[in-house]
Amino acid sequence: MDRFVHLHVHSDYSFQDGLCPIPLLVRRVAEMGQPAVALTDHGNLHGMIEFLEACEQAGIRGIPGCEFYVAPGDRRERAPGAGEGREPKYFHLTVLAQDETGWRNLLLLSSLAFLEGFYHRPRIDKALLQAHARGLIGLSGCLQGEIAQCLLQGGSMEEAVRLVESYQSIFGRDNFFLEIQFHGLEDDLYLNARLLELARRTGVPLVITNDAHYIRRSDHELQEIRIRIQTNTPVPEPVPLGFKTPEFYLKSRLEMAETFHQMVEQYHVPMTPAEIEGALDMTLAIAERCQVRLPPKAYKLPHFPVPPGETVDTYFEKEVRRRFETERLPYLREQASAGQLRRPLERYFERLDYEIEMIRRMGFAGYFLIVADFIGWAKAQGIPVGPGRGSVAGSLVAYALGITEIDPLQYDLLFERFLNPDRITLPDIDVDFCAQRRDQVIAYVRQKYGADSVAQIITFQTMAARGAIRDVGRVLRIDLGRVDRIAKMVPMGPGVTLARVLETDPELRRLAERGAPEEQKLLRYARALEGIAKNSGTHAAGIVIAPGRLLDYVPLCRSKEGDVVTQFDMNGLERLGLLKMDFLGLMNLTIIDDCLRRIERRTGRRIDIHRIPLDDPQVMDLFCEGRTNGIFQFESSGMKDLLRRFKPRRFEDLIALNALFRPGPMQMLDDFIERRHGRKPIEYELPELEPILAETYGVIVYQEQAMQIAAGVAGFTMAEADNMRRAMAKKKRDEMDRLRPRFVEGAVARGVPREKAERLFETLEKFAEYAFNKSHSCAYALIAYQTAYLKVYYPVYYMAALLSNRMHHQDELTLYLRECREMGLRVLPPSINESEADFTIIDDRTIRFGLAGIKGVGPAVVQAILEARQRAGRFVSFLHFVESVDARAVNRRSIEALIKAGALDEFGYTRRALMEALDGILDRAARQAIVGRARAVPLAGLPGLPGVATTPVVNHDIPSKPEWDDVQKLQYEREALGVYLTGHPCERYEAELAHYRKQNVEQLDVALDGKTVRLAGILTSVDIRKSKRGVRYAMLRMEDLTGGIDVWVPPQTLETLEDVLREDLPVVLDGVLEADEGTRRVMAQEVWTLAQARERLAQRLRIAVRLVGAPPSAPDRLAALFQEYTGTTVVELELRKPGKFTAVVRLPHRVRVHEDLLRQLRDLFGPDSVQVV
Repeated sequence: MDRFVHLHVHSDYSFQDGLCPIPLLVRRVAEMGQPAVALTDHGNLHGMIEFLEACEQAGIRGIPGCEFYVAPGDRRERAPGAGEGREPKYFHLTVLAQDETGWRNLLLLSSLAFLEGFYHRPRIDKALLQAHARGLIGLSGCLQGEIAQCLLQGGSMEEAVRLVESYQSIFGRDNFFLEIQFHGLEDDLYLNARLLELARRTGVPLVITNDAHYIRRSDHELQEIRIRIQTNTPVPEPVPLGFKTPEFYLKSRLEMAETFHQMVEQYHVPMTPAEIEGALDMTLAIAERCQVRLPPKAYKLPHFPVPPGETVDTYFEKEVRRRFETERLPYLREQASAGQLRRPLERYFERLDYEIEMIRRMGFAGYFLIVADFIGWAKAQGIPVGPGRGSVAGSLVAYALGITEIDPLQYDLLFERFLNPDRITLPDIDVDFCAQRRDQVIAYVRQKYGADSVAQIITFQTMAARGAIRDVGRVLRIDLGRVDRIAKMVPMGPGVTLARVLETDPELRRLAERGAPEEQKLLRYARALEGIAKNSGTHAAGIVIAPGRLLDYVPLCRSKEGDVVTQFDMNGLERLGLLKMDFLGLMNLTIIDDCLRRIERRTGRRIDIHRIPLDDPQVMDLFCEGRTNGIFQFESSGMKDLLRRFKPRRFEDLIALNALFRPGPMQMLDDFIERRHGRKPIEYELPELEPILAETYGVIVYQEQAMQIAAGVAGFTMAEADNMRRAMAKKKRDEMDRLRPRFVEGAVARGVPREKAERLFETLEKFAEYAFNKSHSCAYALIAYQTAYLKVYYPVYYMAALLSNRMHHQDELTLYLRECREMGLRVLPPSINESEADFTIIDDRTIRFGLAGIKGVGPAVVQAILEARQRAGRFVSFLHFVESVDARAVNRRSIEALIKAGALDEFGYTRRALMEALDGILDRAARQAIVGRARAVPLAGLPGLPGVATTPVVNHDIPSKPEWDDVQKLQYEREALGVYLTGHPCERYEAELAHYRKQNVEQLDVALDGKTVRLAGILTSVDIRKSKRGVRYAMLRMEDLTGGIDVWVPPQTLETLEDVLREDLPVVLDGVLEADEGTRRVMAQEVWTLAQARERLAQRLRIAVRLVGAPPSAPDRLAALFQEYTGTTVVELELRKPGKFTAVVRLPHRVRVHEDLLRQLRDLFGPDSVQVV
């Protein structure tokens, strides 16, 4: 055993400078034979559960601790930063927990440091420490400790003694130690000499620590890169923070002893060998006192109140049976009578009995009641709730309680996929709510269980492979283009690591092993930093509910937004047995609810969206034809193509396609489609497989099918089958090796030939890696079908709801406006008299743009306009409008936006005329308000005057003006609405742009990530910027008729393209698409103007020539032009004789397609005679 324990260690959860990933930290300590190790991250306990578990598994003692920041005064005071004559913001103090009480106090101190003491850093103070020091051990800290700073800053020994005594009074005389370190720094030498004197004078024991921030000495450079990334400090700028030597690593006792003996011998610090040995041994003594262990895992559910005389279990069973019989059974009987129920009703009662028994036996009855309660409350408040999410859709109990809207027996969904009796883990019920009202449900839960029992959950962003390459490349100042090219060599997707890619990609491996020195360094550092915690955030949906005060179970902190969140992530909370749930906001539920409300409001018809037929032919036609813009989960261009090829005709087909359209199973799609259309025979290895796989044409698509095969063929219980599924999905080789003979022998015992049984197990292994959760796919396919149903039967209502809920998302809005046009719906510009805040239905084929969608017209402006319109009736003139509204809300800027958007077109003047008359209108309204005319006078801002005109005001004389030209008008319209509505600048060039374009913007999805694309459209924004290094690059916005996309022009490309980058310019662009699930942009490689594109990209020049009426000189003129503009583009003549024939003749000439050539050809044969292809 190595007789030393590190008591001052920083993992990567010390985000700015820590580089000891917990698995590597614990492994290294175990390798050195040290019996224990402490974790003392800067001000937080983020990694503590992971740390304690890892130590327990490695057979070493984990010591929970923290390097606290201690405020010099009251922690709640916000004093200015350190400087000339100012107090420091905080000191450092190392604190360790020695028992259960100390652990609880550590949690509390860390929480209050964030919740009450945060100022630059989470801070405690001595008063708080005094109140909660029981069970804690204090070490005086590093160079930034209060005692160290006193001695380093010229304080007297008497002052230092008083500080020691103050800490002894806080922790107790036997619980405070003077921490002594030596990292080869000059300050260490001076401080250690004073600390030795202080220890001898006070009798406080010395303890040797190393301020360990990385694992091995060789990690020093890597830590520098880490700090540069976190502080955005590229080379060669000085590295911030004070790690000037490579000594901040995990050392053995021998290395620690040598370090201090060297300090004595070389620098003459007066420390005796006995003192060195004693201070080293003290680490063991302190570690021996620290006996904190994670308790055995036990679930800590909040108390759910039940009626008198009931237990949670009895009340749960009664509620399940009552609600099943009153809310679900009548509908099931209707289906059975209509011949639509796939299973007899007896099976439902048997399944219900089974699930109730299992849930009670596993101790989860209260959990189901809690979930059913807040979902029931949400539905009672009219808050849309999703039909299910994840494996919970496989539970009939969840269906009975209204937690889900999916009948699991109808779709062969398995309870054991959700709850496995052989593996008792807390159920995972995640719930989708209306995105706009999700917070109301969380507020209800807080109110019911107590605000101090509910919090949001932290998440940690780690360095992913691509991100690590880009981060390292940035701080090493490697050419951005080269870094991007290397990053793109790493495929996207879950589980992708640099280590795996280096094994499979020979080109990336060549760069890592034999590339340029900077490329090798880039990949070496990126690989080492991959997976390191980078910063924290708040889980988008997760909340935790404790049975009492959360502070008694888990440390808390504040997010950047000020919300209270846990310091432990989902995994840590699960280990503690706390109830965690995902409350997700799903916009599609909001859209469906908005649509249904519009239908009821306008027609009086109330639609139960959960009772619509799921086999409607017209709805299936929509899917078959790929008309799925605005349809949940089915919008991408790749999915539309799949729909058109597959031609789904059943709801089950939608479930399967939703499961298959993912990166893993993509390779199965062609086979799946061929089987669907009968072009490939559907064959089953065993007859037992047909009832399981017939629904998916003989292909294993779902995890549930793999479980059914294990049960039906090999005799596994469903719980055993789920264990096998998990082992296969997670590639647990040991577990699979154990299960294989069990599967094969079970199949053989049931008459399956051994060879076939072996082959079937291998098939399951292959497909289990890609198979999807059918329960989840079914629930989300149901939402997709519901949105499609509304789009088919209530198109104007659905599109108005869709546009209203996506009005501030420019790309989606552009897409859905075009979809409206293709559906035969008109979307008119906003109207000051007809538009509501949202998109407004005018009739069954017409929608008005919503006032809230106009930029510069915020909620207060919209409210003022609607209130004035309600009082005054219809606005009959520009002046009437201006005088009727409250000018404190509706100012010049908002009126200009209304004009540009077209909202005032109905007054009969051009937008230009209204804009130029605005000053006069505002002046006249103000003058009339002052003289007391009975009109809306808030424009003048005078209190106490009426806000309504008693009689309509006719138009003030507005001089007629011609409209802005089309380009200017559309520019203003886009400025106000974010989209082109009444036209598009691309339209005048579209015929030619279409010939050069290989993809339109709508088609750019994840499937094209990393591939070269060719776009053609208009540059609507050109922004040339400078990086912090002074390097120029550009960000563009490019739009075509299908949408817009951001374009990044890297520095080396900008140098050659800057002359052609101008707003409103039609261009053709080659670049590489960068797309993931959330964002997309293109890295430009080439940009051509139309004139340049004609010369470089045109393949054919077709000239239409009328044989009757063509100029006699035409042949000679053509010959001369072809000679003058000789090039590479093929020339074709389209010879026309009206009423007789049209013939295309390819000429032997090849030309350079120059603008002057095209102009002369048009002069010769007419303006529409030339086509460039």
